[in-house]
Amino acid sequence: RFKSLEKINLDSIHRIERKWSDLEIPRYIEKDHSPHFLSDMNVVGKGSLLQLIGTLKTPAGIEKFLSWISHRTKHDEAFRRQEAVKELSDQLDLRQEVYCLCDSLSGEADNWKTFFNWVESYEIDEMSPYGYWLVCLLTLITPIALVTVFINPVYGIMWTPLVCINLLLSANWHKKQKSVFANLHGIGSQLDKYISLIEQVLAQKPESVYIKELRDDLVSS
Repeated sequence: RFKSLEKINLDSIHRIERKWSDLEIPRYIEKDHSPHFLSDMNVVGKGSLLQLIGTLKTPAGIEKFLSWISHRTKHDEAFRRQEAVKELSDQLDLRQEVYCLCDSLSGEADNWKTFFNWVESYEIDEMSPYGYWLVCLLTLITPIALVTVFINPVYGIMWTPLVCINLLLSANWHKKQKSVFANLHGIGSQLDKYISLIEQVLAQKPESVYIKELRDDLVSS
């Protein structure tokens, strides 16, 4: 944590002194719908506005920033954001704690996007009541049957059909399970970091309307 905070402060000094070669270039993935003027206007790349701001680490944060830069903002919305910036400008410790948590999430856009898309599109395929009780029953009976085999091999005849039924059920649900685990692969540590980040935000009592709305969205969802 202290190493990360040290890096954050050194990077801040480099940004003030415009030492671009000592700063990382934020990872920006250009997409088909990305505005073409971002590179021309020096919004992304070395010595760019994105590198000067420098504290954008999460893939979602960079996307949001570029979206704001690329589209016209309504007058009232601009004032709401300025009010939020003014409030956060005095909270150095909070900002650095957030930067510290976000720093470890940089460069993980691909995995996170896969997971995020899966969450939004996931549909629960509910098991029938009969199937549900069958699985519950098998969960109870199978280990009992396994123990009886060890007690007396003659009871092995009880074990065989249970194994067959379990295999048939597994084959039926394998494709769905594979899809779930493929999208969850490698996301656990990232989720822990995002949880810490959200907890840090929820612990605050903001005054500006804009930050209050963002905080309320996290609570409600």
